[in-house]
Amino acid sequence: FEHYFDVVPDGCVNDRWLPAFDVTRLLKVPGLRAGLEKLARTQGAKRGIVPPPVPFSQFRTPEYADLPEGMEGPWEMTRGLDLSFAYNRTSTDDDYLGRDELIGSLTDTMAKGGNFLVNVGPRGEDGAIPDEQLTRLGWMAEQHATRPWHDIERTQGRS
Repeated sequence: FEHYFDVVPDGCVNDRWLPAFDVTRLLKVPGLRAGLEKLARTQGAKRGIVPPPVPFSQFRTPEYADLPEGMEGPWEMTRGLDLSFAYNRTSTDDDYLGRDELIGSLTDTMAKGGNFLVNVGPRGEDGAIPDEQLTRLGWMAEQHATRPWHDIERTQGRS
């Protein structure tokens, strides 16, 4: 990544530079794909996605995960406000995080030394942010400029 950092000195590299998993090849097998999708729907919602460490990332990016403790080195929990990273017109209010769940995820992630990234998906027809998402962003704005009760030790620099 030397060339990348020469061109983009303030850039960063997450853990998405992974080799293809064997499971990716299995997705091409028609009968197995349906089973893997069902497993992801039932188990993925409970565990989230935590990519394995790679030797050339600056931070880890678990998705939709409920981590029992923080991760070593810099990390950022990432998720959508519902079960999608994009706008999903079929999502109901029940599919979105509630106030307590959203603020709990934010504070839990911060308390464990991570950043909390929430994706907002605009509607395709007009580019507007749906009210369900704006409401939840408002809840998060109430937390803006608050501070943890103690400083968290962090490691800075490139991995």
